[in-house]
Amino acid sequence: MLHHGSTLTSLIQDQMNRRQGNQDSDGRMGTAALPPHLLRLFAPRPPLPYAKPLDREPGKKDEPRLAPVAQYLSMCGDHDKDYVPTLSMVERKKQKLEERDKRTQEALRIGSEGWDPNKDEKVLGDPYKTLHISRLSYTCTEKDLRHEFSEYGPIENIKVVKDQEGNPRGYAFIEFEREKDMKAAYKDADGLKIMGRRIVVDVERGRTVVDWGVRVLALHVRTSRPQEGTTGTRGIDLEELAIVVTAAVMEAITEMGVAGVIGIAVVVDAMIPTTSVVGVVIAIAHMSATVSDARVGVGQEAQGCQAE
Repeated sequence: MLHHGSTLTSLIQDQMNRRQGNQDSDGRMGTAALPPHLLRLFAPRPPLPYAKPLDREPGKKDEPRLAPVAQYLSMCGDHDKDYVPTLSMVERKKQKLEERDKRTQEALRIGSEGWDPNKDEKVLGDPYKTLHISRLSYTCTEKDLRHEFSEYGPIENIKVVKDQEGNPRGYAFIEFEREKDMKAAYKDADGLKIMGRRIVVDVERGRTVVDWGVRVLALHVRTSRPQEGTTGTRGIDLEELAIVVTAAVMEAITEMGVAGVIGIAVVVDAMIPTTSVVGVVIAIAHMSATVSDARVGVGQEAQGCQAE
């Protein structure tokens, strides 16, 4: 009985010794007990092959030696004293922008002085009953507009603005007999298709918006429903664009006259088809006459300036 007990004890002790031998220092089972096909997975990788260095060590390089230049400093005083350094490309661009901003502000100041459309004798009708129609077809007549807008209410007057040669300029004014009819047309007629073109409608702003006078020299580009701080469908800041175009208008007036301004309007309208060029109002310094509302026509404005 004692013999069998000692044999069992030795077997247990032997198994415990084996188990302790297969464990790592942290108590986990080691890889010694794994079969050969698994041990091959833990075999160390071969050493990396020797590669010759591409460059020398930093300490063994012949670096360039720096020499003092203090003895040459006195030679810098012999340069041309009348030499004026030229501006870099960035500085020239900044200078042009500053000059353009100054011209724009001066033009706006001159154009806004004494400009009061409410006191203009050439402007007729009630501004709160007047609707502005833009992006019209050049073949559209007053009869066509009366046919389209008579469904909103009785119409007092329709004026299709034309140039000095009698050609339509693509926008018109419609004066209703009742203000509620104008509001109904303003809400419903925007985007209406007339003679193959979708029109843009807006209220008259020359006599209804207080700060509209600052745009006298500006090419006013807007969407169908202008709101403060908004941009066009292509992410264009319309207020910033108006300032840039204002400077271009001033340069065009100086170099090419009114024809240059009309050309700018055509170019801008082609660049931004999602917006509308609703009008170009021109005021030239040292002229006694002020530019009235566009409803009186460009020809009447020219006659009034010549008469005065």
